[in-house]
Amino acid sequence: MDFQLPMSFTYVATVLWAMSGALIAARRGYDIAGLVMLAIISSVGGGLIRDGIFINNGPPEAMKDGWPILFAVVVACAVWAFGRRLQRMMQHIDLTVELIDAIGSAAYGLVGLQMCLAAGLSLPASVFVGVINGVGGGVIRDVMVNQEVTILKPGTLSALAVLIGIMAFLGMYFWMGVPAFIAGWTAVVIGSAVRALSVLFNIRTRPAFNDVPPSDGTS
Repeated sequence: MDFQLPMSFTYVATVLWAMSGALIAARRGYDIAGLVMLAIISSVGGGLIRDGIFINNGPPEAMKDGWPILFAVVVACAVWAFGRRLQRMMQHIDLTVELIDAIGSAAYGLVGLQMCLAAGLSLPASVFVGVINGVGGGVIRDVMVNQEVTILKPGTLSALAVLIGIMAFLGMYFWMGVPAFIAGWTAVVIGSAVRALSVLFNIRTRPAFNDVPPSDGTS
């Protein structure tokens, strides 16, 4: 598979994911160390899961290339320095974070798919890990802030949007013969649009069983 996202796009996605983590940390009143930690985890968490658990072929890519971590630190420091102004500018931080996440999730899903296929994983496994690559940073972020993992409960389309983007790419590339570069960018647009539209128009999944009360995180 010859589809490669330009490194510049990967770095932009990294910055956006880092910003979402830093904004959540700022909203919860964390100090600068907390902002930096959540920014880094949000931006590289999915890749760490992919490389450390599933591919397991040497150091994770995020540890080989120092730019993602450096970008995350710079973003966290910027949020810490200008946090109050950002809060005044963005009255709906939750919505902003979700839209920011939407931009990078579909792209990271395709990156994970490509890297897993190149490492010799089966196609179903590569699709599964690709989805994890797309949403993994958000999962780790939720756990670190002691919040129920968002993708495991009813809500706007997140993991499903990444899966739709991946399946769109596979359909165009394998069955329609669309060049990988065109199929990849088209799939990124599709996955991001599905997530963004779900957030903007409040399109949400439903509980598997309607008679089960929603969990409040207590036992």
